[in-house]
Amino acid sequence: MTVRRSALFALATLLTAASIASAQDKKVGLTMGYPSSFGVVWHVSEKVALRPELSLAGSSAETTAAGFSSESNSTAIGTGISALFYLNTADKLRTYVSPRFTYSHATTEQDLSSITNSSAKNTTTSTGGQGSFGAQYYVSNRFAVFGELGVGFAHNESKSSLTPTTGTGWGWGTRSAVGIIFYP
Repeated sequence: MTVRRSALFALATLLTAASIASAQDKKVGLTMGYPSSFGVVWHVSEKVALRPELSLAGSSAETTAAGFSSESNSTAIGTGISALFYLNTADKLRTYVSPRFTYSHATTEQDLSSITNSSAKNTTTSTGGQGSFGAQYYVSNRFAVFGELGVGFAHNESKSSLTPTTGTGWGWGTRSAVGIIFYP
């Protein structure tokens, strides 16, 4: 249920940002990036833009051995929002700095009925922030590419239905991203 609520919240954020932006006649673009995500970029002013994004993933696996079988299904949803503060404009190239906030939720359900006649459900949530330096190049009036490099941190929490314990941890690392922007 939490994954559905997260997906609905992220989708509502993306649609609201796009409808607000078009109602105010600001330049709005659709984005796709790597690591895999899609979203919108809303140019609030000449020097500031907001970029909410959404990522989805799923997998299914089955393992079979002598007297043993296991099936697992995983779903993950992530959302983030970046604020782009433009520094310089040189012809078609714009540089920016960008603080970013992210949230993700992943669920894995595993059927262990051939061993223990039970199932297991693991959930992991992650909340984090990043800071990046980026550049955006306008290939045409309707198409741009961007790249970012920065550092970030995340707080993770894991729960399992097999044990009553909760695991928490912190992590940090470098972040890089590339993507495209299409202005309809």
